[in-house]
Amino acid sequence: MEPIPNIKSENIPLTEERIVGGKYKVDALLGKGGMGDVYRATNIENGMVVAVKTIREELNSPDLRDRLKIEAQTAGKLEHPYIQQVIDYIETPANDGNMESVYVMKDIMGKPLNQVHLSLDKKVDVLLQVAQGLDYANSKKVLHRDLKPGNFLVANESSGHQEDFFGCLSDFGVTHSSEFLEVNDDTLYGTPPYMSREHAKGEQIPGDTEAADFALAVFKSLTDRTIVEFSEDTTIHTPIEIIGYMAELNHLPPKAEEALKAKFKYSGEQVIDVFNKALADPKNPYKHFKDPYSNATKFMLDLRDALTTELNASNRYSAVTK
Repeated sequence: MEPIPNIKSENIPLTEERIVGGKYKVDALLGKGGMGDVYRATNIENGMVVAVKTIREELNSPDLRDRLKIEAQTAGKLEHPYIQQVIDYIETPANDGNMESVYVMKDIMGKPLNQVHLSLDKKVDVLLQVAQGLDYANSKKVLHRDLKPGNFLVANESSGHQEDFFGCLSDFGVTHSSEFLEVNDDTLYGTPPYMSREHAKGEQIPGDTEAADFALAVFKSLTDRTIVEFSEDTTIHTPIEIIGYMAELNHLPPKAEEALKAKFKYSGEQVIDVFNKALADPKNPYKHFKDPYSNATKFMLDLRDALTTELNASNRYSAVTK
């Protein structure tokens, strides 16, 4: 049996005590992100341990706070075993005297997938669970908008799970109800290398599914590189340039296909087909790929089938050569 990895999140002790929202005592820094910092905290009223995310001061405008409040209320309605639930939203005085937005989330004591070493089959299991959480959110008309390996948590402690370790979709801090998506909004939320075509264009996402965005994040999880890094155009560097590239992407670039063939020598072609289907554009088909996946779980099931072929073939080869 594969040993259970140590995937408890690390605590970075703070030098001074801090109380957020009048009841959350901040215990340790868990990590830093593009939107703000995440801390472990304790509710001094009931002892519950939570994760608290504060929004960076330079981003914290009144308009953004109004938007974040609505989005926190939307995300707070999501209850799923593979989603890190938002349980509170607070506006509290910041160091500069202005108000600060604070998300309070269930603390699952986990680490981002990109910081955990897992075998291929276990990694696929975790990603499938994350996909199920994402599909649940999308089915409720909620778009995550920042899917990336850093937001896929792996944990091995939870009273609600029987698995040795499990995957969990986190950081709904930039989520949005698709019913209220402003298609012509000048502000694009997310991380450019993981933006699907419609996301990068700021368009309505067909079928309210983020399967394509999820596939881009899974590609990174499997190869340790983003798809844009395999582009034939070596002049793509800035966020704006990356967004422009992603807005036209409807299939894997040749170098990305070569990388998958090299990594998965028994099932490379199958894996390539799964990713090309995920990125398919009905308006501009690539080869026979014109109908993209309708949800992330279907994408992961096909990918698991392809990778199971890889694992089985690899195991047979190892047995023969022993």
